[in-house]
Amino acid sequence: MEQSGQPQRESTLASLYQIVTHRSHLLSEQESERQAISALIEYLQVFQEELANKRNDHFIPFDTGLYQVDKAQISASLYLIALLINEALRKKSIARTGRKLMVLSDIANMLSYISPCFGIANISPALALMLYERPSGFLDPLSDAEWQMLSEKAVADMLQREGQPGQQRGAATYFSGRSFYAIKTYQFANNEALHKAEEIVATEKVRLNLFLEALQGTLRFLDRLTLLPQYQEMLLSINLEADRTILAEQMIALLMSLLGDSVSVQEEHEQKSKREIGIVESELSLPALVNLQIRKEEHTSEQHIYHLTLTDSTHLDEPITFLLRVAESGEAELFEDDSDG
Repeated sequence: MEQSGQPQRESTLASLYQIVTHRSHLLSEQESERQAISALIEYLQVFQEELANKRNDHFIPFDTGLYQVDKAQISASLYLIALLINEALRKKSIARTGRKLMVLSDIANMLSYISPCFGIANISPALALMLYERPSGFLDPLSDAEWQMLSEKAVADMLQREGQPGQQRGAATYFSGRSFYAIKTYQFANNEALHKAEEIVATEKVRLNLFLEALQGTLRFLDRLTLLPQYQEMLLSINLEADRTILAEQMIALLMSLLGDSVSVQEEHEQKSKREIGIVESELSLPALVNLQIRKEEHTSEQHIYHLTLTDSTHLDEPITFLLRVAESGEAELFEDDSDG
């Protein structure tokens, strides 16, 4: 093997790494959207259970405290979630690009109504304005800076409930308000209340993140779906007087059907991606006289393995076989492959 072929070989392998890791990222993203839809269905089923509860007003105990759930608010939140999904289901056009999915008051009400049910009553209030004002709205996950801002605001709000700035306040608090009550009181002395508020908010952050992953992942899927040329607009039939139990069933049925249809959506998206990065069937088009073929693929929940054959008639005497292993984290390892795969 000639030494002069090394730069060309390294360039080819670098191109291969970029192509395959990009494709792996797309596959992981699509699978995460499917998981998000499944998770949102489970959240809607929780609402169904609450609607079936004979008590109109009751407390749900979490490890952070007691959260007061109101059946009327659960009913209203289902209506608002249906409005959000309907708006996301509208077929995209140039005129609709950048439009917000929901007005600020509806976002605030939706989050306020659902927060006790999911144990996020302290961290969620400041989220409405953030989702409304950020350019990506509901679609992109919150950044680290946004999570930090949300958490700090929640802790400050909890500590202010016993009094206003500059006023005398009690020696202890159980953080009453926002449909939340701590199980015991906490002293302001020695920052006991501060540390407890931070602990409660950190735990609620985990719960809120799970809910946002479900909601935002579903909305990202719908955003991609409604951009497809062949998409036919389909909307939920909703009105203020609609039976909320039936509305929940309609939303679940719709999301279940989307899970079934998502395979074709993925194929369409993948074909578009292949055109963008130069993938044709099972071969990758690289610089002249260089050919790279994917002989076999193996995919698990933890990694993606590609068996490759590199042909370079200018610099290589014979084809070289490689094995590319890409982890879910995006890290890749490249080995020479002696197998027949």
